[in-house]
Amino acid sequence: MLLYISIIISLIILIYLISNMTMYGKVSEEISMDIPPPLEKYVTLSHYDNANLCHDLNTGRSVTGILYVLNQTPIGWFSKKHVTV
Repeated sequence: MLLYISIIISLIILIYLISNMTMYGKVSEEISMDIPPPLEKYVTLSHYDNANLCHDLNTGRSVTGILYVLNQTPIGWFSKKHVTV
């Protein structure tokens, strides 16, 4: 029983030491208080993708499409007809 209690205590101490141990010591980031406010709204980058299976009825090939949108404005797209069925 004494061995069991000492193992439990050792594990608790080990978990405490590992959780408080860092490679770089105490690190903190200083944020300057005189930074200017943002000029515009936040930037939102989204993407939409879609796959159309068996798009071509003659060959049975699929088509995949991706659309990139920046603040609700399309900025790029990609479409590919797959070479295998």
